[in-house]
Amino acid sequence: GGKRLSVSDAFRSATGDIQERIPITRMGESHIYLAYCRDNKRTSDILSRELVKETSKLAEEAKVAVRSIRRDAIEKLKDMKKKSEITEDDLKQAEKKAQDLTDKYVKNTEACAAAKEKEILEI
Repeated sequence: GGKRLSVSDAFRSATGDIQERIPITRMGESHIYLAYCRDNKRTSDILSRELVKETSKLAEEAKVAVRSIRRDAIEKLKDMKKKSEITEDDLKQAEKKAQDLTDKYVKNTEACAAAKEKEILEI
């Protein structure tokens, strides 16, 4: 089960009539839902800002995970170098490849988050 951010029935008086629930983001196991409140623009704006914050938080967690994988891989490669299982050139080449892949996936995560944030703010 993923995380779910939504407006509960207890908040109907504050948010006006909840017209529908629109799934707006799917990042891994986390599902974020926006309760679309047609009659209460201020509440919708608050919800949108909170969803943007949550999207940004999830993207940051994803980037940290990617960097952690890179760090673990480089540590393993350095151990292999110490045991003479790979050469210095092999190590440098693998470190560069790990960094290139890290940069690619961090950039991809940032682009996905930016697109999702834009989508949230358009609702």
